[in-house]
Amino acid sequence: MVVYEKDQMMVEIAGIPFGGQPGEYPTVLIGSLFYQGHKIVQDAKIGLFDKKEANRLLSLQDNLSEQTGNPAIVDVMGFSRSMLLLCFKKSIPVSKWRVVGTAILTASTVSITSR
Repeated sequence: MVVYEKDQMMVEIAGIPFGGQPGEYPTVLIGSLFYQGHKIVQDAKIGLFDKKEANRLLSLQDNLSEQTGNPAIVDVMGFSRSMLLLCFKKSIPVSKWRVVGTAILTASTVSITSR
């Protein structure tokens, strides 16, 4: 296996280590939800999405994580403050999955706390 001579950085996000020397930590599965063009989003402005399909996708990632032994994080994306907040409030059981929030906004910012 490759070992880099230069010191490699490691950061921890939502309790999962990233970085380090190759093979030092397991590869992390990162699934994204609610990105622009995601088929489950029906109306991004009001936060309308297919709850059943979102939960199916999260469960699929959870199963893959268990099968492979690789940790998983969910990257929740949103193009508006209301989309992010409504998606969290409406149905996604964020306490079950490690969630990293990503806000892609034009005029304002949103603060998301990682679990």
